[in-house]
Parts: sequence; structure tokens; C-alpha cells
Amino acid sequence: MDRYFDFSLSLGRLITSALISHYSHHEINIVDATCNPASQLRLIHYLSHEPEEIQQASSMGAHTDYEFFTLLLQDSPGLFYRMNNNEPWQAVPAMKNSLLLIAGDVLEVLSNGEIRSLIHRVLANGDERYSFAFFMNLNPDTHLKRPGEPDFNIGNHLISQLTRDFPYLRSKINATYNPVFEERAK
Repeated sequence: MDRYFDFSLSLGRLITSALISHYSHHEINIVDATCNPASQLRLIHYLSHEPEEIQQASSMGAHTDYEFFTLLLQDSPGLFYRMNNNEPWQAVPAMKNSLLLIAGDVLEVLSNGEIRSLIHRVLANGDERYSFAFFMNLNPDTHLKRPGEPDFNIGNHLISQLTRDFPYLRSKINATYNPVFEERAK
């Protein structure tokens, strides 16, 4: 697992470097932005379903990824996407020994909407399956410039998304977070 994480992080940094160079108006130093990124690797296990359960089973509902982008290694079908809520779902072909890059929310901000965060979901196909998802992100203290808007802070974005989707985390942060202490630490 460690070797796969290290490989994914190295590849993620190469891709990130190219994207940050292209969108240079953010004035981000690639080394500073990726020396301690809020990246993670998840092994996702989708359980098998009985035939009558398959039509109802959605292993993961429609969402976009919070991070910069996702590198997905999958070897069986089940991933679907659409560019907006008005379009029908399209199946993503599973390709063995291939990585799929899925644009996330942070990449959409970096590109000022030129690259959209991909709406996707996983539907059960009846078979047990696995996927490796590497969620590449920038350091939590990285700020992206947005024309006419406040800077976009990576760490604040992740906390807001995680606490929205995981109420348990929200209760833990509310119980332990002290914004006065955080301001003094700056």
C-alpha cells in the first residue's frame, strides 16, 4: 500500500505541476503547495448483491470529489458520470491496468471553471468489486486566487465539505475547535 501511495503521490505531483503551470495566475509554488498535501488513498470495497437487490443498490450516490483530482484504478464496471444534472448518466468503461483522472472541486476553482468537477456515482452491478482511489490535493494552507471573490482556502474547503457530509465529524470539530486559539496561533 505504501508503494502504491508513493507512486500515486509522485504522479499526482507531476500532474499538479503541469496544471499549476498552465493556470499560473494563482502564483502558487508547486513545491510549497504539495510538500504536505491533504491527499489520501482509499481502497473501496463494493459488496456483491442478490439479483433482486441490484436495481435498488447504489453503492455510492451522485457526488463530486472535494479534492484537486482523483486517480482511480478500477477493473470492473460500475462508475457513471454526467457533466450536469440535466444530462443522462454515462457509463465509464473499466480498463484494466489504467488510471482514470477525475477532476475535483479544487481543480474547478484553479481553472476558474474551465475544467469542471465531475459529477459521478457508483452503481452496483451485482458483483463484488474493488477500486483504489487516490485523492490528490494541495496543502491545506494553500490559497487560490478568484477574480472578484475572496481567496479559496484548501483547508477550509475540505473541512466544510467533510463536516457537511459526515455529521459525526462536525460534532467532533464543534466540540474541540477554538477559532480564537487558531487566530492567536497565526
